[in-house]
Amino acid sequence: MDRFSRLPLYMQLKDDILSKIENDEWQVGIQIPSEKELMYTNDVGRETVRKAIAILVQEGYLVKKRGIGTFVAKKKPAIGFEPLISLSHILQVRGLKDRNKVLVNKVISIDDEIAKLTKMSLEDECRYIERLRYVDGKPLALEYTYLKNESNDKAYNFEKSISRYILEVLNKTIEKIEQVITIKEPTEEEKKLLKVDEDTKLLEMDRWIYIKDEDGVYFYIKFIVPSDIYNLAF
Repeated sequence: MDRFSRLPLYMQLKDDILSKIENDEWQVGIQIPSEKELMYTNDVGRETVRKAIAILVQEGYLVKKRGIGTFVAKKKPAIGFEPLISLSHILQVRGLKDRNKVLVNKVISIDDEIAKLTKMSLEDECRYIERLRYVDGKPLALEYTYLKNESNDKAYNFEKSISRYILEVLNKTIEKIEQVITIKEPTEEEKKLLKVDEDTKLLEMDRWIYIKDEDGVYFYIKFIVPSDIYNLAF
């Protein structure tokens, strides 16, 4: 590590680890050295190591397996929309276990109110799904999804990732995403489900997803999380 460089130590360490991956010194599937080993061999502190690892996890090069260690995931990260739209993906690359509880799962007609909210075609049918998202057994997010109705929807377990259902099961290609984020006060039901008090602000994310060769919005989601989500351990 060059302590006289303008490049922060964690970025130098990140680049060094990445070089080992790209040059096959550390191959896909192998476990990389522990935090302590990286601290010792590079003469840096724990925070430097954690920042470097966090960036490579976010970029898809590394994956954490909780209680085991950190492993090389890919020599080159995949380019795609899943890291942007999937909470499950974000949690899993950090070694955190998520669970989804389906509160509502039914096919509904799109009326004027739903069409205005979702930008979907009026009078079409869609699948409406409400879910409560957990991480490590604690409620993290409320999710309200409107998805164009497909013939094989009934066979899919919507406790699993909806984004992976779209990308992998249905083999759809995302063409565009629109998103709006606002800060709001929690409703009584939101306080109860998310186990937050009246002083906790919530982030409400409205997301419209467009699919290649499909007319209009294919998938709309309203996602509600505590505003301090980015201060949480993951």
